[in-house]
Amino acid sequence: EVFAHPAYVGTFTKPGERTMCAVLADDRGTNVFFPFILRPLRNEPWVMAEFDGLCDLTTPYGYGGAYKVLGADSQIEVFWDLFDAWCERQRVVTHFVRLPVFNDQVIPYRGEVIDKGPNVVRRLDLGEDALWRDYAQKVRKNVSRARRSGLEVELDLEGRMLDEFLDIYTDTMDRRQAGCGYYFSRHFFENLVAELKGSFAFFHVLSAGIVVSTELVLVS
Repeated sequence: EVFAHPAYVGTFTKPGERTMCAVLADDRGTNVFFPFILRPLRNEPWVMAEFDGLCDLTTPYGYGGAYKVLGADSQIEVFWDLFDAWCERQRVVTHFVRLPVFNDQVIPYRGEVIDKGPNVVRRLDLGEDALWRDYAQKVRKNVSRARRSGLEVELDLEGRMLDEFLDIYTDTMDRRQAGCGYYFSRHFFENLVAELKGSFAFFHVLSAGIVVSTELVLVS
């Protein structure tokens, strides 16, 4: 699971923060594991001196939660009881998790869960013709126009065209007037390429050999 990989979680860990994972295991192996980032509140400009030593925790960009592996259903309350006790010792005052699309990946979350930003889930186990017919007419029209224009899609599993990707990515953030938090550094993407082989894919659209559109996809 790419969102639970230590290299992915660590990529979002800032100086002074800690990449951690809570694990519940028995003689059969790991039952539950919960990767997260522990953040001291003193790094926040609004924190008053008397709150020094308090922490919060969060999961990295994307999805997260307490993933279940073996026999977790019977140990949900055990895990959360132990985790809550640890949080109390660490002086954790709150934590935030964006839960996965599929509930069977994680144990039920102990805390307030809010439905916000529903996801579109697309089946890929249909035949090519069925997939094509299932797209809206305007989408099929755009794809046909791209083909007539000579555009080609290239799959890049190695990050060979990272420079081209970064040029388009930065220009897109500028055009969309994105917040500073969306301007990930070159080092960020180089780390993903180096540490997460098999868990990402670049898709580049080329016109006469020049990248005109590009997308980075995480493979779960």
